[in-house]
Amino acid sequence: MKKYFEYVIVFFLVLSCNSIYYVSTKNYYINYILIFLLVIMFLFYIVSKDFNKKKIVSTICFLFFYYMYIILFMLLNDMKDYENFIYTFGISLPLLYFVYNTSKEKEIMISILEKIPNVMFVLSIISLLFYLFGSISNIILPNNVITINWGTERYVDSYYGLHFNTQSINIFGKSIIRNTGIFPEAPMFSLNLVIALGIELFICKKKYRLVKNVLLITIFTTTSTIGIIISSVMIIMSIVLKKQKRDITKMLKFLILPFIIVVLGIISLFFFSERKETTSYSDRLDDYNACYLAWKDNILLGNGYGDNTPIQMYMSSFRMHNTGLSNSIMVVLAQGGIYLFLLYLIPTIRAIMYALLNKKKNVLMFVTTIIALFVLTIFQYKIILINFLAIGFMLPMKK
Repeated sequence: MKKYFEYVIVFFLVLSCNSIYYVSTKNYYINYILIFLLVIMFLFYIVSKDFNKKKIVSTICFLFFYYMYIILFMLLNDMKDYENFIYTFGISLPLLYFVYNTSKEKEIMISILEKIPNVMFVLSIISLLFYLFGSISNIILPNNVITINWGTERYVDSYYGLHFNTQSINIFGKSIIRNTGIFPEAPMFSLNLVIALGIELFICKKKYRLVKNVLLITIFTTTSTIGIIISSVMIIMSIVLKKQKRDITKMLKFLILPFIIVVLGIISLFFFSERKETTSYSDRLDDYNACYLAWKDNILLGNGYGDNTPIQMYMSSFRMHNTGLSNSIMVVLAQGGIYLFLLYLIPTIRAIMYALLNKKKNVLMFVTTIIALFVLTIFQYKIILINFLAIGFMLPMKK
């Protein structure tokens, strides 16, 4: 029962990370459902008494100072979205931190993490079926439309609510529909896939080749340049870090590795060169500039949590019809300044130190992956990221 409940939590973690249902004009109450599930998990955990009593006092002390810190931020920052801030930093992060930090053997943390690749594997299989037989070959036709608010309000084709056509791309002068699964754009689908692939490669104790291959294939069908480049680097690093028991296997690995690097490098460069000429590339660069200029207006506290208006004021004129943002790091700085950014920086440094002190190269690679995604994609207030921050805060600084 516990296992299935954790799968439900992970499924809503994914849905809350900018899925179609999250950005739909119809309210599916995904945030409320997720917070309800987290509270239930917390209560079950307390009732079961499956926690380290020695950690209770230190955990409560941390949470006391943590709440003082975020309450001060709420008083000083010109916040626009109090509800989201309380939901994200006032409830979700403390709940996850408490459960993870007081867990006897960290089983809950690992159990939840290991379910993310499995959920994305199922979503990938569904997306590939509808993408190949629906979006590409038109054997299966859309049976509905759904209205979403992503950059602007628009209609997208729906395949039984399980797959959506939201984007296309020009390759060799030909327009091809991108695999976006249940997400409003390919980069969002790719973001969740890359996180899942990273966990499968670097965190999961028992690895499944089928899961890894399906996730990688699906990332390539999204044609997301960032997703393809990051996943390619991860695959290469996983091969390098993998310990080989036999000498002949070691020799083969280092003979094949250069070939794999060249092939993945050529594919990544192809997609990068194709996207470099698109408006999305210009928009992305403009985002960094606009966020930086907005951050300069209030370096310490930012211009208001959840408020994009100060950023949009600095956007170039060609952005009039697309004011959506594309990276997390500069949005956090622009909206919350250095003060809010420390809630991301401190657990990240702790995770890096934990990996270095304990010589866990796999953990270091996964942390690097999350940092790259944080710099290059938009998911700064999503609970799937907040989950990693909670883990970073509780990791010990000892061997």
